Amino acid sequence: MCAVVVTGGSGFLGQHIVKHLQLSAPWVTEIRVFDLVPFVKFLDYRDRLEVKSYTGSLGETAALRKAFCNVTAVIHVASVIDPRFQPDKKLLQEVNVEGTRNVISACLEERVASLIYCSSISTVQGYSHCLGGTETELRDVSPLLFRDYGGTKKEAEKLVLKADGTLLSNGKKLRTISLIPPTMFGEGDKLIAMILQYAEDNNGTFIRMGSGHNLEAYAYVGNVAWGFVCCLKSMYDDPNLGNERMFIMDDTPPQSLQVLSRPFLESRGFKMTSYYIPLFLVLTICFIVETFCLLISPFKRISFSLSLSGIIFSTRKFYVKYDKAKTLIKYSPLYSFEQAVKQSLPYYKNLKLKN
Repeated sequence: MCAVVVTGGSGFLGQHIVKHLQLSAPWVTEIRVFDLVPFVKFLDYRDRLEVKSYTGSLGETAALRKAFCNVTAVIHVASVIDPRFQPDKKLLQEVNVEGTRNVISACLEERVASLIYCSSISTVQGYSHCLGGTETELRDVSPLLFRDYGGTKKEAEKLVLKADGTLLSNGKKLRTISLIPPTMFGEGDKLIAMILQYAEDNNGTFIRMGSGHNLEAYAYVGNVAWGFVCCLKSMYDDPNLGNERMFIMDDTPPQSLQVLSRPFLESRGFKMTSYYIPLFLVLTICFIVETFCLLISPFKRISFSLSLSGIIFSTRKFYVKYDKAKTLIKYSPLYSFEQAVKQSLPYYKNLKLKN
C-alpha cells in the first residue's frame, strides 16, 4: 500500500508526475494532489486511480496535514518560479522557504515516511561554465546567477535534507531526497510558449538574440517526471535511502533555447531571422535599464522577464551529468530526444496564443 501526495500537482511538472504515477507505478494505491487550484487533468492518458484533489496554500498548515494524513510519501513540487529582474522576494521566501518548512512539519506530524523535493538547476548555476558537472562539484556554488530564486530553492533544499532521519512518533524515520531538474520543455511548458508568443506578435518572426552557439541543459518534462517516480519506488523498496541530492536529466543534447525552440516555431509556420542582435549590445542596454530601475526602486518597483542574469546565462556553456540518479534510483529516460520533440509538437503547434 503506497499513498502519494503531489504538491503543485496541477502545474507543469506535477501533471506529468501524476500521469506517470497512473501509467507506470502499479504499486501506488492512492494519488492525491495538493495545489492552490483543483486538479484538472490536461494530459491525454487513461486513469488507473481516481485522483483526490486538496486545495490550499503552503502557508495553511491544517490543509497540508489533512492532505498528508495516512500517506506514505510526499512529492513536493509546488513553488514560485521567478528568475526575473527584481522578482517578488517576499513571495519567494514565503512559498519556497517557509512553505517547504511547513511541508516538512506536516510530514513529521502525519508520520510520512518519504519526502522527495523538487529543487532547481538554479541552485547550482553560477557565472562560470560547467561542462558535465556532478552533484559534488556543484555543491556550494556562489554567487548564484539567479540569486533570489535560486537562493530560496537552495535554502529550501537544505531544510529538506536536514530533516532526513528525523524520528517519527511511530518509531520510523522521515527520509528525504532532493531531485534537481534542469529547465524543462514539453506539454504545459510556458517558456517556449513565450518565444512563440513573441514571434506571433512580430508577424511570425523570432528575432534572434545572440548566435545561439551556447550550450544549456534542458530535459523533456516526461523524463523528469519519470525520475520522481523512480525515486519514489527506490525509497519505497529501501526505507534507509535518504539524505541525497541528484540531478535528473535526460539525453536532450546541450543547446541554446533558440535551437531547442526551432522545430516548435516551424510547426506554426514561424521563422527565425538569419541575423541576430549581438549579446554585448543586449547586455549593455539591459545594464542601463536595470541601473535606472534600481535607482527609482525606492519610489517604484519595476520587474520584467529580460534580465542581465538571463542574458549572461545565455552566453554560458552549462550542463551536468546524471550518473548518480542512474545508479542510486535506477533512473533512465523513458523518452529519447526525438520522441520528446514528437510528443511535444502537438502542444506547441496548437497552443492558443494571445492575438
